[in-house]
Amino acid sequence: MQLRIPPDLPGIDYSTLQIEIDQIDVTALVEVQGDLYLVTPPEPLTSGIHLLSVLAYTDEGQFVELGSWTFTVEALPTAEAVLGDDLDAEFESNNALEIIGRLLEEGGGRSGDRFAVSGGGGSQVEAYGEGRWRFSGAANYFLESDSAARLTDEVFDIGEHSSQLLYEGEELTAAFTAGNHDLGFDNFLASGFYRRGLSAHGGLGTGRLSGQIFTLGAESQVGARDPFGLGDRSGHVHGGAITARPFELIEDDFAITGFYYTGEEGTADSFGIEDEDFDPGEGQGWAVSFDSLWMQRRLSLNGEFARSHFDVDGDSGSVRQESGNAVALRAGYQLLQGEDLAGETMDLRLGAGWERLDTFFGSVANQGAAEDRESLFASAELAWGGFFGTLAGRDETNNVDDLSGLPTDRLRSFDFNGQYSFLLDPNDAELRELLGSPFATFGAAHSRLRRKDTPDAYAGPDSDSDLLSWYIGVGSSYDDWSWQLQHQRSSLEDRGATDGDSDSATTDLSVFWSVTDRLGVSLGAQYSGVEDSGGDGNTVNGLIGFDAEVVPERLSLSLDYNMNLSSGDADLPDRHLVNGELAWRLRAAEANEAGLEFALRGSFETGDSSSDEDQSYEAFAVIRLLAPVSY
Repeated sequence: MQLRIPPDLPGIDYSTLQIEIDQIDVTALVEVQGDLYLVTPPEPLTSGIHLLSVLAYTDEGQFVELGSWTFTVEALPTAEAVLGDDLDAEFESNNALEIIGRLLEEGGGRSGDRFAVSGGGGSQVEAYGEGRWRFSGAANYFLESDSAARLTDEVFDIGEHSSQLLYEGEELTAAFTAGNHDLGFDNFLASGFYRRGLSAHGGLGTGRLSGQIFTLGAESQVGARDPFGLGDRSGHVHGGAITARPFELIEDDFAITGFYYTGEEGTADSFGIEDEDFDPGEGQGWAVSFDSLWMQRRLSLNGEFARSHFDVDGDSGSVRQESGNAVALRAGYQLLQGEDLAGETMDLRLGAGWERLDTFFGSVANQGAAEDRESLFASAELAWGGFFGTLAGRDETNNVDDLSGLPTDRLRSFDFNGQYSFLLDPNDAELRELLGSPFATFGAAHSRLRRKDTPDAYAGPDSDSDLLSWYIGVGSSYDDWSWQLQHQRSSLEDRGATDGDSDSATTDLSVFWSVTDRLGVSLGAQYSGVEDSGGDGNTVNGLIGFDAEVVPERLSLSLDYNMNLSSGDADLPDRHLVNGELAWRLRAAEANEAGLEFALRGSFETGDSSSDEDQSYEAFAVIRLLAPVSY
């Protein structure tokens, strides 16, 4: 979608423009070309009516809506002009290949190969046909002749790939996906599950009923050895889901989903290395959840129940299979929306919920789920003028199944995170050039762990600790510069362990300055200190970087200096590292026209002493071929 927003609207701070689709902020996905704003949704919009809104702060600090429009998606937006059997396709590919020759080496190096060929790239294709069909595919790949630097055993291999075929009709919708992708579920059994595999999705054009089936590898994979995650080495997760919107009057605001899976862990890691002594776990489970919106969509209510059967070492192991339940109820309410308070627009959303996961709950498709806990939690999210902040609290206990031999602990925690953006007069060019867009960040968190119940025969350590952390930062940015300074500190008081206390602090400073259109400078510094039972230690890290175009469009130079200094009881050797590259562009790369560069690249590293044994350097001659392709 394209928006043309006049650049001279009176009283508007253009740096605060916010673009929303269906009340979801998509500003980060907008490409600005002068007064033209290209809006790309994060995923294809479903058929039906959608809302596009543009908002911004005024000079008085009020958050106002500049305009809103409704539009109807009847088919794929980019395929409407495609008629009959016509086919419209786009293809883009960016590739780079380096031929590397070692000139000098002392004290180590990249590998034992004197010459190496290294490269990689990424390609994507989209095709549309008959007005309702769409195909998209993407893949990245790499080439590495040096065996010591390869990700897999192959000289040429793929990293990740995905392809999808979509159909959107008035009566039916369908999608088939192959390769690396996320199933899109966020429940106790499957959450953030991004793996290789195959999945198919289908539904009614009205959105009242939809279903999905899938088969994915259980482990992350790199390379073409198992292109679709279906081999035994990568394990498997099979299953499906059905979503229904059964109530016609509120079909867009109430949905019920049923989910089922069965799976087994893989016997190889992401690089294909197998562990013969590893007994892969296996399990299965089902879940039912509902999501709903009420009161003009200001109130959200959702809940979930899941049942799992999980064996940590499979049929070949000695540990027996365990079963467990997980249940959750959550609510959110938009208490204030666009309210005016003291001349500033305020939005306030509140949330609360309860979760319980049994001690032996587990899933192959959600191994990060924290089992054995029961928790109550609440949150608040406030936006007021230039301020945005979140506050959350949680009360959690373990040993939810009341096992006789285990202690029961209680963890109470809260955390606060905030940011304030100073709203400057957008018409005061001198002030904005001097101060940029300043902001401040701040936050704090505290957690308290206490023993709630200890069995009579329990001989383990007590649970009695407090962890407090906080941070504060300031920064700003403008057209050709940016900077940020942050300090954070944390302290642990552990009364249940011997010498368990610790205290740490870190201060970071980063600066970037585009001195001219041919010279950019990066600066960074970090100081950190730690005090604990093992003593104390301090570390100083520094970075200075230069990127310069020595001869316009011909000769470029990049130079980086890194410093690491440490002291204290855990003193480590100081290190100094310099990396640099001088590149001569023989031919500039353009679409469908290859580019050619010659470069000299090198590094020098030294430690505490000036002896030859504590120094290393290497230098390379590089021929670089760039090949962008676009159709």
